[in-house]
Amino acid sequence: MSTQCLRNDAEALATFVSGASRQTPHLDDAGAKLPAKYRRAYRYLQENLDRRDLSVHEVAAEVDVSERALQSAFKSSLGLWPTELIRRLRMERIRAELLNDAFTSDRTVLDAANKWGVQNRSTLVNGYRKQFHEVPSETLER
Repeated sequence: MSTQCLRNDAEALATFVSGASRQTPHLDDAGAKLPAKYRRAYRYLQENLDRRDLSVHEVAAEVDVSERALQSAFKSSLGLWPTELIRRLRMERIRAELLNDAFTSDRTVLDAANKWGVQNRSTLVNGYRKQFHEVPSETLER
């Protein structure tokens, strides 16, 4: 019994020391469809969605593949180009903020959009409408 406790403590300490306990975004169904190398790209993409300057080139460089290889893997596994996925995930994050009970009237829809790297109002409205079949203000009215 005590040997098992020591073994469990040692494993927990090793995990902590190795940095494996670092929080990483949950790999959702979409990410699980990708080959292992591209799952890292998917996680990197999720971790950096708030950066307006996030690019396919940067994501590809992060996992040491060509842009074309990254685009091909995402398109064949997810049915989306990486840029489409970035837009879709950003719109989902914006929507989640708008639906959050903590969203107050002193914050604007554009504040939420800016937080997730969307700076342009028409990009926001058009992308949001295309994905959710309503404009952000209609989401807020619920």
